[in-house]
Amino acid sequence: MDSSFYAQLEQTFTKSRLSVYRQDGADDNTVIKSCLKKCPSNMRAIKSLQNIFDKIRILRNRVSHYERIVHWKDLKNQHEWLLECIYWLDENAFRFAFETDVFDYLYAAGIKPFLTLVEKKWS
Repeated sequence: MDSSFYAQLEQTFTKSRLSVYRQDGADDNTVIKSCLKKCPSNMRAIKSLQNIFDKIRILRNRVSHYERIVHWKDLKNQHEWLLECIYWLDENAFRFAFETDVFDYLYAAGIKPFLTLVEKKWS
């Protein structure tokens, strides 16, 4: 099986585990405490986590399907939340993501380099 299958499976698991609509929410604290150890205690409410992970899921889907995100007003904020959530899950993964992150460079450049590239390619 390819990695996209595992990514989708993991995403579905996260969405279903962190749902305010689940009936058996008794073990949610156990899941949060064991998987999100570095998550601040004021952010550990299921509703807060669900909102954060839903935004990340939407961003991931937009990027994966090559849809526009450049017009999003809170893109920088979502990027910061994404890094924060990676840190909550795994500090080593966070270090890797942080060290290889080029978001600030690309975000500061804006859309002009992309439009120039497209114009050269298809004109």
